[in-house]
Amino acid sequence: MSDAIVVDKISKKYELGALQRDTMLRERLISLLRSPFKDRSNSENTLWALQDVYFKVAVGGAVGIIGRH
Repeated sequence: MSDAIVVDKISKKYELGALQRDTMLRERLISLLRSPFKDRSNSENTLWALQDVYFKVAVGGAVGIIGRH
């Protein structure tokens, strides 16, 4: 039987506190001008909900996705 859906290497990353930081345009511009080449992905503030997920669904199979994101 063939596959109807194939998902390979899907990841979802959340930057914790991202909504609180740099919410105003002025704050974001200041942050970028101070250090334009700085890596902003701090591992302490990163939460991987999914990382390199693989699955497949056969023809006639069913799959459900739950959640807002």
